[in-house]
Amino acid sequence: MHQAPASDSRQTNRLWGHSLTMGIALLACLLMGASCQTQAPPVKINGRTYKPKANEFTWVQKARNAQKLNDLDQEKQAWEGLLQRYPKTAFLAEAQRRLGWIAYRREQWPNAIRLLEAGKPQTMASGAKRTELLWAYGVSLFKAGRHEESLVTMEGLYKSLKPSQQATARTMMLAAAKKTGNKAAELRWLATQLPTLPASEQAAFRERIKKTVNGQMSLEQLRKLYLQRGDDTLKFPYDLMALRLARVYCHVQDWSNCKRLVGKLLQEIPPTHEMFQNVRSLNKRVMSHSRGVKSNVIGVIYPKTGRGASIGRWVRNAIELARRKYPKVRVVELDSKSRPDASAKAVDTLFYKHRALAIFGPVFSANAMAAAHRAQQLGIPLMTIALREGVADIGPFVFRNNLTSSRMGRAMARFAVEKQGHRRFAVMFPNRASGQIQAAAFWKEVVRLGGKVVGAESYAPGISDFTSAAKRLVGRYHLTQRPNWYKLYRQIRHVKNAVQKNRLYKKLVKQFLPVTDFDAIFLPAEHYLQVAMLASSLAQQDVEVKLHYRFWEKQRQELYKKRNKPLKFIQLLGTNVWKNKRIFTLEPRNVIGSIFCVRYNPKSRKQIVRSFVRSYKRAFPGQTRDRDPIHVSAYAYDTMNLLLHIAAQESAPSSRDGYRKALLKVREFPGVTGAMSVQASGEVLAPIKYLMAHRKQYFKLEYTSKTLIP
Repeated sequence: MHQAPASDSRQTNRLWGHSLTMGIALLACLLMGASCQTQAPPVKINGRTYKPKANEFTWVQKARNAQKLNDLDQEKQAWEGLLQRYPKTAFLAEAQRRLGWIAYRREQWPNAIRLLEAGKPQTMASGAKRTELLWAYGVSLFKAGRHEESLVTMEGLYKSLKPSQQATARTMMLAAAKKTGNKAAELRWLATQLPTLPASEQAAFRERIKKTVNGQMSLEQLRKLYLQRGDDTLKFPYDLMALRLARVYCHVQDWSNCKRLVGKLLQEIPPTHEMFQNVRSLNKRVMSHSRGVKSNVIGVIYPKTGRGASIGRWVRNAIELARRKYPKVRVVELDSKSRPDASAKAVDTLFYKHRALAIFGPVFSANAMAAAHRAQQLGIPLMTIALREGVADIGPFVFRNNLTSSRMGRAMARFAVEKQGHRRFAVMFPNRASGQIQAAAFWKEVVRLGGKVVGAESYAPGISDFTSAAKRLVGRYHLTQRPNWYKLYRQIRHVKNAVQKNRLYKKLVKQFLPVTDFDAIFLPAEHYLQVAMLASSLAQQDVEVKLHYRFWEKQRQELYKKRNKPLKFIQLLGTNVWKNKRIFTLEPRNVIGSIFCVRYNPKSRKQIVRSFVRSYKRAFPGQTRDRDPIHVSAYAYDTMNLLLHIAAQESAPSSRDGYRKALLKVREFPGVTGAMSVQASGEVLAPIKYLMAHRKQYFKLEYTSKTLIP
């Protein structure tokens, strides 16, 4: 028998061994694959069944095992490995949430925010995991300085947090609310934190809450927060909030809401509560309002005492004269005491105690402003004769009947441009509010009408020497800037005798004529004495006023021809302070021919004016022994007449708002100061009269405006 060689036998054995090894390895691999496939069962994610791949599930298992062992490094590596190999894996949201949590634990705030926002933990079902992740997200936002987003996240999460976390959350939310200026959130969490504080810290927190409620929160924020109180009890600070809201409702005349809140406060706070007296006072107002209005009562506020008492007597007498025509209407007079606070309090008394339908007064500007604001708050019509600009702009319940400073400026501009044909003007005015307002109104109206103001000078209020201002206006103050000054001055420089040099210097100055490149000068003086001094100062600078009489003008032209000087007449324009006969005893030559505007002229030939002046003098002879009733008494008489007339009608308004609407319908109501028409703005307008200082030393009516000047 043939035997195979030994080398062939060994080779064959090696081949069989290698084949066996490969087979075993292949079998092992197949077995392992089968084993791995059995460890990756289908999973449900977002309601959908997902069958992960073997290696994909291996990475997930590795990350979850590391999570159980709290091994953050291994867990992070596993999740990052999964996302690197399977970027669209179904476990993407879980991986992002866990990586965000790890970044939060390591205080990597921007990464934590980015990953948690991508993982959207808020979409998870309610539970501890969702709360934990949202907590991490809120803290990361706060640490990264995104306080507004942190505040929103924490507020939605607060109730599901543990007590220890709630304490930390309150501190963070208070800080976030303060940094973002969210007073409502700050107040909410101050109130939430208050019961958890020690007694030693609660007083300071209460003061902080009161300060926030009473001034640092908008009313809309306060209202929304009050509605979120969660129960019907008025615990601190909701009692404070309710009181402030009730005051606001009272202020805007929302009486139903005010009554509801006041009733709730009275029911739920004890009489010993610090706010109880304030609530009772507010309740009195509500009850007083609910009693209605007395349609036959008109209130009056004027100064019986104080600095304005002398003017108050003229007002009182005019009111007494007006009320005689309307005996059925009751007039309640209160003292403003020449103080704004007393004036505002008088409005309250007339509104709540006397239930007046409307109010006349006060007279002076500061008192009128205080009373007007209060009347607008309460919703009672008030008509004043104060001159302060903007009084009628306070609100629809405030009216004013007088010729204001700005209206006088506009009126004189219209007359000078439209009736006299002047185009170039100068202005000299006192450097205080009234003078500035009149000058600005005159200037603006002149420009609107196509004219031009070529010079304007102001002077300090209360001074008696206007020489410097007059020199500046006509170009005689800085003579060194005039042409030929140095050439002429060189001729007298060599004179050594002081007396002779002074005489020559005066002659030199007179050679420089005033620069009168204007046709008229507007002088809104403060009183008639100042008018005389202003006219004299202008005359000293060779400024000649226009007399309006041909004979006088001819004489003066001949006089100036003899002096070999050019002649130019300048028109003087003024305001109602010029109307005083004593002005003629001071400077008759320099004021004759000047024109100013008024609404009340006691020398008018109209029957209504003559009747008023005659009746006033008969009724109060001691006050008018040597004078006519002043303009304040005329305006008071007209205003009271108008208010009483509306209240005395058979179909008189029974509500304050109805009375306000009735006032707005008044057109051309006859009065001593002119036919009055009430405008939608609350201003009462009447035709303006223009008076001229006559050479026979009286004031002659020159013109009456055909249209109302607003």
